[in-house]
Amino acid sequence: MIAAGRSLLHARPLLVCCLLALALRLPLAIWGQNFISPDEIAQYLGEAHRLVYGQGPVPWEYQVGLRSWLLPGLLAGPMEMAKLAGLSPYAGVVLVRVLLCFASLSLVWSGFVWGRMAQGLRGGLIAGGWPPSGRISG
Repeated sequence: MIAAGRSLLHARPLLVCCLLALALRLPLAIWGQNFISPDEIAQYLGEAHRLVYGQGPVPWEYQVGLRSWLLPGLLAGPMEMAKLAGLSPYAGVVLVRVLLCFASLSLVWSGFVWGRMAQGLRGGLIAGGWPPSGRISG
């Protein structure tokens, strides 16, 4: 339990940073069309889709062994779960995006921990992505 007079930010600053990061990431993952490069779709999600649904082109990089199957293989797992649940292929892509949002919290965690070691609570919040406030003291 949080002691009286202590805010959630002071009691669980890493949790607050992670929840804020998720609150900013999840809407973009679910509703955003945020692919920076078409290569991202063709080389990773496209190959994961082909592994799950059995159709789609095979880029030359995979044919000659220039690209690893590790990332498409990992992304095929959530797509297969969506397929088994009877959902559309797009739902599989959204599930992949949501799971990658959770994986990206490792950056928030490591930034927070390193910032806190170097500069106390304020450093952790800044490095973890929290907008600093004058009232936070480490």
